[in-house]
Amino acid sequence: MNKLHYKTAAELGNALKARKLTSIELVKHFFERINKLNPELCAYISLTSDLAFEDAKIADEKFKNNQIVSPLQGIPVAIKDICDIEGFPTTGGSNARRNYIASEDSTVVKRLRSAGAIILGKLALTEGAFVEHIEGMPEPKNPWNYNHSTGVSSSGAAVAVSSGLCCVAIGSDTGGSIRYPSIACGVTGLKPTYGRV
Repeated sequence: MNKLHYKTAAELGNALKARKLTSIELVKHFFERINKLNPELCAYISLTSDLAFEDAKIADEKFKNNQIVSPLQGIPVAIKDICDIEGFPTTGGSNARRNYIASEDSTVVKRLRSAGAIILGKLALTEGAFVEHIEGMPEPKNPWNYNHSTGVSSSGAAVAVSSGLCCVAIGSDTGGSIRYPSIACGVTGLKPTYGRV
């Protein structure tokens, strides 16, 4: 399949179910692309490679045994770095939180992983999910034009999706923090009702 990184979650899910593609192959493809483009785009703060490959192996076993748990099974997802993943830092875009290591998965991460989604890593954001990127933390670049804005809080999520560094990204939105970066980077962003994700 050409340009796997620009296929929709539904297209990739169908390919995985039909066993035309494995989750491990898909995760490998995304990490190769991340390693190539992220140093300049700065969408990710950190990667969860070992966890991703472990979960991809589990997803592939389930596909092999025709155990489909959800449409997200085997789909590469990235998480805004305000959501905890056990054993990984949650910086919240702040230098002051660089050494904070989460002791358990946040609810959204638990639910995504139980649905079979593969978490690739943690995405850059403005400090505390407010309005400014700070010195010392990654500031995502708009992949269409580096001189253009990436929006505010969930900027890493919009950059990651628009540049094919993940299939789906989880952001957060109180006053436009998903919607504005999505518009700035040319992707679809959705603010669901409270508790939906």
